[in-house]
Amino acid sequence: MTRLKLPPPMRLFFLAIAAMTLASIAYTLAATYVFKLPYPYGPPLFYDDDRWFDFTIYHDRFMHFRTPAFWDAYEYPFTYPAPLAVLYATIYLIPHALRYYLVAYVGAVVAAALILRRALIARGIDNAATITFIAAFFALNYPLRTLFESANTEGIVAILAAFGVYYILRDHCYLGGALIGLAGTLKIFPIILLALLLSKRRYREFAFAILVAAAVNITSLAIVGPTIAEANRHISAGIHYVQVVFIYSVNPAAVTFNHSLFTLVKFPVVAVRRALHPLVIHDHADWLVRAAAERRLLDTTFTLYVILAATFGLVAYFLWIRRLPMLNQVLALTVCALLLPPLSADYTLLHLLFPFALLCLYAADMARRSIDIPGLKASFLCFAPIFSFQTYITWRYRYSCEFRTLALAALLVLVLRHRFPWPELDRQPRRLD
Repeated sequence: MTRLKLPPPMRLFFLAIAAMTLASIAYTLAATYVFKLPYPYGPPLFYDDDRWFDFTIYHDRFMHFRTPAFWDAYEYPFTYPAPLAVLYATIYLIPHALRYYLVAYVGAVVAAALILRRALIARGIDNAATITFIAAFFALNYPLRTLFESANTEGIVAILAAFGVYYILRDHCYLGGALIGLAGTLKIFPIILLALLLSKRRYREFAFAILVAAAVNITSLAIVGPTIAEANRHISAGIHYVQVVFIYSVNPAAVTFNHSLFTLVKFPVVAVRRALHPLVIHDHADWLVRAAAERRLLDTTFTLYVILAATFGLVAYFLWIRRLPMLNQVLALTVCALLLPPLSADYTLLHLLFPFALLCLYAADMARRSIDIPGLKASFLCFAPIFSFQTYITWRYRYSCEFRTLALAALLVLVLRHRFPWPELDRQPRRLD
């Protein structure tokens, strides 16, 4: 087999992500050493965030797992569904848990890189070009860096969801649905990927996945205790805390690491209110008054947004997405899962790694057949700002999340507009049942 160079769409992505990273490094060096600017101008070279915060913050709480003291105030409330509490409790049982947790992530990344290399070489891509592309992709990957810096559990969720999608695409729908259902109990939004089962008309498997998710959630609530009702009340209180602090607000913590479409809605809404009701801030009391008024406004805006986003998602799925090739569906549903929820932290971008790998394999297949697919290069180009650092879009606050939001929206439009037919995924095997 004659070895191919890197397909043009992948080459375009490689050049774009490299250019963005170099621009970020140059901006970081200038901001740090020339202009003496503090955080948040440090990435990708310097980080002032609390390293491994998302893992260590719950350590004291889980020393009292399944006791009344588990629900005490501590430094930070527990803000995740009950199954994630069970997962945390299990991980914390391991001696030196953080060390092995990070090692496991490194092992998963290396394994993914080796699998992707093997698949690209099997499709005729030159070995040196493949290694260069994969090394650059993983080394310059912003979501992976964010995952390691925070030690968030999103990596586990992304792995479960990726395997779930893989098995559904391979028509092992009960297993795939169960894995996605399990991922959905941990972070909720991956449950959107179960729509792939509806597209394949695997309704029993879809119902099975929902039952798995419900059973895991109820069982986890019972384990966390002291009763299912009491555990559910505390979990709901933690989720309400997230709403108040991160959704009903435009403070830096609420917008700096959030690529949800709702972020682009909050800014103009709050800006208009401040223009109509100007308030000179003299002291902390004035700030509290304004913050309370803005929370009430964003609470209403949040309700309207959720209704509109859910309506858009349902209409988009039943009118467009389910009629598209499977590669388009995987991309579109994943983007919707990351873009439409009112809160979507940067580490959730990990869920795009598997669809991006599929897109790379598709580009390699099309290059081998000398087929030019409309929209493919533009789709790859959208992934560059999604996966790269954009420190140069920082002035007092990081605005790269808003840039990623626009890139995600553009990617969604592209995969709804351009079809990426791929017999390897679109061929429907004969059902044996």
